Amino acid sequence: MSESQAPFSDEPGKIDFTQTDPTTAGLNLAETRLKQGLMQEAIQYAQFVILRDKQNHKAHGILGTIYALTGQKKMAEGELALLKGVNDKDFYAELIKAMLKAQEGKFKEAEKHMGLALKKEPSHPVAIYYSGSLNLAQNNLGKAEKAFKDVIASNASFAPAYAGLGQVFWLRKNAKEAISYYQKAIENDQENLIYRRQLIEIYKSTGQKEEESKALVEFAYYTPGVKELYLRRGLELLIEGSYEEAIKLSDKLLGIYKRFPGGYYIKAAAQVNMGKRDDALGNIETYIKSGFGFPRIHHDAGMCYLALGEIDRADEQFKTVIAIDPKSGRSFVPMTIIEQIKGNYDRALQGLRLTLSQGESPYLVHYLMANIFMAKGDKNNYQKGMASGKEMVPGVKQEAISFFPAGKEGKKLAEDRNLMMIFFLNTWYDKAIQKSDAITKLYEKDLFAWYYKGLSKIAQKNPQEAINSFNQIVTIAPDLFSAHLALGQTYSQINDNEKALKAFNKAIEINPSYGPAYVALGDVYFQTKDEEKAIQSYRKVVELNIKSPDAYQRLALILAGQPKSHDEALKMAQKAIELAPQNPFSLDALGWVYVQRGELKKGIEKLKEASSLLPQDPVILYHLGVGYYKNNNPKDAKNALQSSLNISTSFRGADQAAEILKKLSK
Repeated sequence: MSESQAPFSDEPGKIDFTQTDPTTAGLNLAETRLKQGLMQEAIQYAQFVILRDKQNHKAHGILGTIYALTGQKKMAEGELALLKGVNDKDFYAELIKAMLKAQEGKFKEAEKHMGLALKKEPSHPVAIYYSGSLNLAQNNLGKAEKAFKDVIASNASFAPAYAGLGQVFWLRKNAKEAISYYQKAIENDQENLIYRRQLIEIYKSTGQKEEESKALVEFAYYTPGVKELYLRRGLELLIEGSYEEAIKLSDKLLGIYKRFPGGYYIKAAAQVNMGKRDDALGNIETYIKSGFGFPRIHHDAGMCYLALGEIDRADEQFKTVIAIDPKSGRSFVPMTIIEQIKGNYDRALQGLRLTLSQGESPYLVHYLMANIFMAKGDKNNYQKGMASGKEMVPGVKQEAISFFPAGKEGKKLAEDRNLMMIFFLNTWYDKAIQKSDAITKLYEKDLFAWYYKGLSKIAQKNPQEAINSFNQIVTIAPDLFSAHLALGQTYSQINDNEKALKAFNKAIEINPSYGPAYVALGDVYFQTKDEEKAIQSYRKVVELNIKSPDAYQRLALILAGQPKSHDEALKMAQKAIELAPQNPFSLDALGWVYVQRGELKKGIEKLKEASSLLPQDPVILYHLGVGYYKNNNPKDAKNALQSSLNISTSFRGADQAAEILKKLSK
């Protein structure tokens, strides 16, 4: 057996995706996770394989097996259909058929297929486990118990077998043993809600109220979406620079969840920013091992290493991402900057040229390339690159980027500029700010440094320091309209609407065709309930023929509240969808227009889609709640409206949400 074909069951972290075929490695990991009873991870790896090889029958067989095991009959049948005519007699096909026949109550046919599956792979834990399940379904408790115990003897962490034994002993009315086995099942597969429900039911049936209450509390942590909410909060804390709080949260989550890669990333990133190098390195390694093979994991690890100055380790992680997903420009771009840091300027430039064909922003690529030309001392190509790259700060004039230091200073400025941009684009805002400060120490009038420092401060919810940065820019370049826009947006964040309007109008005065300034101006008018001026501002964007989904969706929302304008509102919302089909705000606008027009079914459908993409947006939840309310669905209306008010009480419509809730509570 060659190295690329060998199973990686115990130490997946030792796979080198740059030397091993990622499809083969992913398939091995999917099979390993299936045999371990870790169904969700097996699904993820199998889906990864199918993304690379749509006709990979073994991956489809793994998916079909898991779908059949978990009662998702139609999905299992779909996977089985893909195996027909090619591998319809293989192990997975026979196993899927056995499970589907058993679910139909056709036990003899199920046993026939089960026998064929076991003949092909007599020691496969899933096959042995399901033979036990077949016996359990026919009340052959002794045979079922033996099969489940056989699985555990060879694979002590196979959670479904413990759950099977839990069922056996519950049917024998041995609650103590049943509870013990269900607890072991949960210990090995914490996120399986079926096991948790069954354990809660046993506690309830046997009158163990204290244990039932405790199990219900634990159940809440594993409700779909809860872990993701915690992860989102942890990432927000990183962005804000609240590193101690982020570490406390990650410690709490790692104490609750047995398998939670994101917790290690939050902790590692916080420690990197706090200068706790050794602790960070340990958590980065654990993070990689806990989610090995997933591009996002390796990219995040690469950024951690880059922030630590561990260039070779960072390079290894980014190369792993590219080996898994060759089109991942998000990781390819940092790789080119690592080449720049190593002094391999031509390789860096060659790599960046390649990213242009992969859909990367030409402004970004030319900005990065221009700085590499600076490092090379090539002023002519630096200026050519910056002709486009300067648009990373919209409106910067060519003379503003004329500073071109030679030798070591040029190399340092070029490196700091490019690292600042990489850190900013990957939400490492403190690191971006550090590089910005290093740049302005060398060249005080660097507009890129001040601009991205200001944007970083906004992201960190530090508006006053953002205002200071943008004021520096307008002092250096009074006619830079994007700086006035950013200044206005920052004032808007702190509800200083007078200064915000002044800044937006200044941006428009400098550049009368600058669409984002009109959108921002309209937003202030909308928030201050001056709808006529808001409409005028948004219409100006439409008149300028700027393809801005923001302007169209905002116009749609305002016009939806005017019965005579419902037809125009629909046109505006449809245009927003045309420009940004998967934008939750565009979907929200269309859904809200439908609700206001009385087309409730269509409206609720679009609003649910918007809410699934942006579940914590109070306005979308408010619109959804109103849709349910008008559609005589008080329960869902109450849930959506209460959720919207739990998130915020200051959005437009909050008063109406509270009013409807009051009516529903009577």
